[in-house]
Amino acid sequence: MPEPNAPRGQVKLADAVAHLHQRGLYVSKGMIYKYVEAGRLNRYGPEKRNHKYYSLAELDQLADEELGIGQRLDANFARASLDDLKGIYRVSEKIFNTPTVSPISVEQKRTWLLKEPRGHYVVKRTTGEILAWLHITPVSDAFLADYMAGNKTGTHLIAADIRPFTPGIPANCIVVSIASDPDLEKKARPRCMSILLHGVSLDIALWGLQGIIISRLYAWSETKSGIALCARMGMQQFNPPFRATTKDGKPGPWRYSFYLDVLNSPKLMVRGYQRALHEWQTSNPQWTTEAEEDLPPAWVPGSPNPIKQRQPGPSQAAHQVNPIKQRQPGSASSSTPDSTYASPEDLPAGTVHLQDFLAAHGLKDHRRKVLGYLEAPRNGLRHEAFKKPNRDEHDRYLTPDQQDQLLSWLQAHHADLFQP
Repeated sequence: MPEPNAPRGQVKLADAVAHLHQRGLYVSKGMIYKYVEAGRLNRYGPEKRNHKYYSLAELDQLADEELGIGQRLDANFARASLDDLKGIYRVSEKIFNTPTVSPISVEQKRTWLLKEPRGHYVVKRTTGEILAWLHITPVSDAFLADYMAGNKTGTHLIAADIRPFTPGIPANCIVVSIASDPDLEKKARPRCMSILLHGVSLDIALWGLQGIIISRLYAWSETKSGIALCARMGMQQFNPPFRATTKDGKPGPWRYSFYLDVLNSPKLMVRGYQRALHEWQTSNPQWTTEAEEDLPPAWVPGSPNPIKQRQPGPSQAAHQVNPIKQRQPGSASSSTPDSTYASPEDLPAGTVHLQDFLAAHGLKDHRRKVLGYLEAPRNGLRHEAFKKPNRDEHDRYLTPDQQDQLLSWLQAHHADLFQP
């Protein structure tokens, strides 16, 4: 018996997810259920019907609230100047006085801006009052490894650890801090962050025109709001969470690490940058090379390392060569990745088998296509694969972050798969 159509003004679960994606709010089906539990969405339909409907009006209201649309805020985006550092510090004192982190001094941040002024942003009122800020800093491989392993925080970052951007030379960057004033009205904070991230998106597009290559963007967080912000930026889990250590050596809160594959991410935030960088590389072919075999091996910020990436060595930097091999559609061969976990029992809560994911999203008939997308390195998608005993086959799983990443990517690149 064919499934009935949704009533006017309402949609099915898969269509609700797709609608929010079109509005710029990237959520999974699981997140829809969480909104229902929190009372922010209602489910409609007969009691006996398991699969309910969702109101388009409520979905639009949810998107407006999450994205801060419609909230008036007397503030503007700007590149941070040395004069803004005192205001940033005043707000950071409200946020970062915790057992594991401390506010970073004005003097220390001053050395960052003097070493590399790009990557520092604020949202401030016309009076100069700082409402939000973001520091993106290119760092050395050694500092990055310590940072992501939990051995160092932003308070340890000194000018000697910063590697100024150089056209044609890939840089790995960290989000040293991103925050908004906790005293802001709750409804105004999403709007404030939207202003910040939109401004950053426009500014890094200018980096692309200058030939600045950002390979990866890394971050970690210990707070729910920070983790949610990393997800909003399209970042993926880097390593399994671990306990941070407090300043007095005791076990602290759980720390979650993330990364964004800036060159391949489908997120709207970096698409302008990707187009601008492609334009620059097309105009400067002397800065590109296919000699990937000449590159040194990647650093390993912990074992195992889920990111297979080669880093530029001193010899490449000296000659200003771009060692990134641009993969064209169809040029990459498929391969089955090794899992970053020892066994399926070690996978995080919320992990699902690939077959269950496909069934939940109505994609069972497209298994071969989806698997092909997952295994194509150019797509930057990840999953966990475990070889079956005595068989040349694999059991495949998706962690919660990987589910969101794959769903967002499919919605952006192959929305036709979701059509009935």
